Amino acid sequence: MNQIQDFLHQYLKTFPYLEGLIISDKEGIEIFSAYREEKSLLKENQATTMFVAGLNQSNENLAKLNQTKINSLTLFYENYVVFLEAGNGFFLTIFSKIDANISLVKQIAGDILVSFGPLSGELDKINNLNKF
Repeated sequence: MNQIQDFLHQYLKTFPYLEGLIISDKEGIEIFSAYREEKSLLKENQATTMFVAGLNQSNENLAKLNQTKINSLTLFYENYVVFLEAGNGFFLTIFSKIDANISLVKQIAGDILVSFGPLSGELDKINNLNKF
């Protein structure tokens, strides 16, 4: 595992109610991820899970985060709570158990976003390269 995945896995080890952490670009394409279990249903069914979580619903939820002053969404499902928060040039998606403390999940998201701050500069460079 690389250092970034190790960093994300530390959150999973520390907080038992977290199931998965995903860093994606503004289009919802995964950059980094960590899951509680190697054979997690979230990981195995990631495309389906992302669709259910709203990341691929015509990118409607990402557009809300991207084009408005709203910087986070919390989605409640039968088995998971999905928390999406916009960073500067990227998104953080946290999958947690349904009984998770949402305030703590939001606090964890804030900590992770601060740690990934330098990533926004790198993503901007990549996006600028793709424009040419």
